[in-house]
Amino acid sequence: MARPLNSVMHKFQRILEQSNADKRFLEVLKQTKDPDRWLRAYEFAYDRAYGKSIQINENINTDDIDRPTTNTLIETIGVLREELDRLRKGTVMAGEK
Repeated sequence: MARPLNSVMHKFQRILEQSNADKRFLEVLKQTKDPDRWLRAYEFAYDRAYGKSIQINENINTDDIDRPTTNTLIETIGVLREELDRLRKGTVMAGEK
């Protein structure tokens, strides 16, 4: 999801400021007795104030043993391209005559 435009962000910041949302949020945080709810509210506010921590995504690409390897597929594509070039030029492949 893309970040909102600065103009949109400023509009919503203005709405929050005018509604005293920060004061209402503080009151909710103070009154919350359930530690799990308090922690979720705290994390939500912290993420908005300081930004979320960096998310790491490890993407390990491996060849499936039931399929041709990547190198085999690349070689096959090369052979097929050569064959197409020969056909475009009207050249007969070896062994076809």
